Amino acid sequence: MTITSARPSYFVVTIDDARNHLQITHDEDNAMIDQLIATAQEYIELSTHLFLTARDVTIVIDTLDEILELPYYPVNSVVSIKYYDEDNTLQTLSASDYTLYTTRPAKIKFETIPNLYDRPDAVQIVVNCGYSNVGDVPMNLKHGVKLLLTALYENRSEIAAVKLEHNAIGIDYLLGNYYARI
Repeated sequence: MTITSARPSYFVVTIDDARNHLQITHDEDNAMIDQLIATAQEYIELSTHLFLTARDVTIVIDTLDEILELPYYPVNSVVSIKYYDEDNTLQTLSASDYTLYTTRPAKIKFETIPNLYDRPDAVQIVVNCGYSNVGDVPMNLKHGVKLLLTALYENRSEIAAVKLEHNAIGIDYLLGNYYARI
């Protein structure tokens, strides 16, 4: 399974939120803070398998089973499911041939499984994942981004394990119920 996702077009913590949280009144560090916001959000997303902001995710697999468990949550919709048929021709699976279940973990149940050509990218599924509105993101996750952002900003020259230990305990506490269930 290969998974790629589009970079989010926005983040759950804005530059103004971050500067307020960091108690910074100048804007000289804005570019760096933007990068740290992205880094902190990406860390939270990878740790929890929750996308905090909506984006398309492409999943490439070589075979189909009756049920496919999706690796990220929340899943908003299936954008497309394409496959290479037994003649190695790219086809699009009709929406009537599958059902999306948006519970955690999200799943796609296939009503019919087409005959596939034997290749590693036989099936290409594009789903839209992530919270559609920043207001829907649980506060623990937003605060986890801010806490990690603070640790990254205050220790930007070199992050030592000892310096992050206190923050890691707080992050673990905030994310405890959200960590990826593997």
